[in-house]
Amino acid sequence: MKKLILLPLLLATAASAQPPGSGYTLLFEDNFDGGKLNEADWVYRLDRRGGEANFSNINGLNRKENVRVADGQVHIKVDYEDVNGKKEFTGGGLITKKRFGYGYYEARFRPFMKGNHGVHSAFWQRGPAPNVLAGQKLDPTTAVEQVLFEIDSSELDNPKWTSTNNIYDVIAPKGLSDGYPWPARFHIPVDPRDGWFVDAYEYTPEGVIFYDNGKEVARAKFDRIRGQQNVWLTVLNGFGKDIDTSVFPGEGSFDYFRFYAKDYPGANLLANEGFEYNLDSIDPQNPISWFEEGDCDASQVANGGACKDQAKLRQASDKPYKVTTSQTLQFIPNGTYAASAMVRSSGGQKVAQMRVTGTGSPDKSVDIPAAAEWKRVSIGNIEVKNNSATLAFVSDAGAGQWLEVDDTSFFKPAKPGQEFVENKPFQVFTDPIWNILEGNPMAFGDGRFGFFGREAGRGDALTVMATVRPAKLQDQVILERFPKSGPDGGWSIRLNKDGSAAFRIGSKDSFSEVTAKDAYKPGDKLTLACVFDKGRASIFLNGKEAATQSGIPQNTHDKKAAGSFGVHRTSTSEPRFVGEMQDLKIYNRALNPAELK
Repeated sequence: MKKLILLPLLLATAASAQPPGSGYTLLFEDNFDGGKLNEADWVYRLDRRGGEANFSNINGLNRKENVRVADGQVHIKVDYEDVNGKKEFTGGGLITKKRFGYGYYEARFRPFMKGNHGVHSAFWQRGPAPNVLAGQKLDPTTAVEQVLFEIDSSELDNPKWTSTNNIYDVIAPKGLSDGYPWPARFHIPVDPRDGWFVDAYEYTPEGVIFYDNGKEVARAKFDRIRGQQNVWLTVLNGFGKDIDTSVFPGEGSFDYFRFYAKDYPGANLLANEGFEYNLDSIDPQNPISWFEEGDCDASQVANGGACKDQAKLRQASDKPYKVTTSQTLQFIPNGTYAASAMVRSSGGQKVAQMRVTGTGSPDKSVDIPAAAEWKRVSIGNIEVKNNSATLAFVSDAGAGQWLEVDDTSFFKPAKPGQEFVENKPFQVFTDPIWNILEGNPMAFGDGRFGFFGREAGRGDALTVMATVRPAKLQDQVILERFPKSGPDGGWSIRLNKDGSAAFRIGSKDSFSEVTAKDAYKPGDKLTLACVFDKGRASIFLNGKEAATQSGIPQNTHDKKAAGSFGVHRTSTSEPRFVGEMQDLKIYNRALNPAELK
């Protein structure tokens, strides 16, 4: 358990070592006691980031030798050292062998903060790619590829105590893989205690809440991300050029990692429940988040003829086959669960079943009958006693016999007798395409800001909405996706010190601007909407049109400029936005006036 000498320090920081609210149960913790890494729970991060197309400014080598456990902590060395006759920036990290889903995650760590830049310390969640593992083994039920999303509880780059809190939807809807808007990216100042801080996040069916030293600092409603992934503790090196090597060797340290689980009745716990993720250029022979055994070539994701949306799982072959497609859930609360799926089958198989195993209770199964039309099968009263369960679809079939599966679920019933979860349709474009701070005001002015992706507010038409409560009259940028120059442009929404609001179309070097006078007063709440539609720009104040300009020659087609809100990081000559902001929404279409009220 936790070392007693550290308890006074934790209390002094007012940083909670317990999750918020009630209902949470501690299911995993590692306090790094004993002087040796528990390799039953962890693997080392061994990848090299340099050379990747999107990370050409990163040239660090991660090594097992840089990770050691001592004094009740895991220490990760960063250095500039000789490796195989070559000078290398080195770092390292750990990845959990098991996977975690909905719950509360907490770590206490001390990032490396010396020097001018170059070291990146992080506590985060993501599925491991094969090159990261470099031959190391995870849990045997982990599929080849498990990268669904990324939650960055905290990323810190030396020497600045500004934490980046991210959500990335890694497998984006088809057609948006290169530019899907970040569901959330906040940059938030951190108040360390003697170089340490307690970092945490709460991952729920509704989204993610971020905490620093026991206090909520940001939240994002985003119910699209669902699934279990691995936790990473990393201190990477070699970010950027002209790194001050005189500060090496050094280290970042992690004191503990804890995971608490909680019941979410009626919430589906399965990832890729409808197999739609495989439509985004993913090998159909490798169902994302599902594990296959046996004659794996006989099982694949098929496009078309699905019960819901486009994709389905199909087990079939022109020769006899035996195959099992399964998904294992780890570190879930004990209790009574149910499972369901939509199925259809040719019939005639020796075995065609949906099974639930690995629960600590007797296995359960239901036979899948011959049916040309989709029908639902379910298993109820599943008693989980060991915080784990596996849902599987099994075929032992002859040539030409087939089984199809779609719309799966595994859940704790929200009411007695509940047999299935009503999964939402998989959508290519959300409406709006990006939104953040929904019903949750955030204060700006202390250096915090956020990003959104390049696809948000791009095209021939767009609408941007935000509710703000400015604290003072000044020139300030609320949010924008504004390139510096170029033939294609973007947009910027600003408040001016004379009380007006401005909507710019184009770039910093060349833009057109529409201005609404008497738009805001300090301390008053304002709902501001800006609409651009093929050369016509309008500003709406609290639902009423306040200014319009037509014949604008610039466009909003730029693909390179990322969006930002709260503080525009590159506009250091302009005062930062000071005040509260909430309900930010961006549509890739022009809303009509009735929709703005």
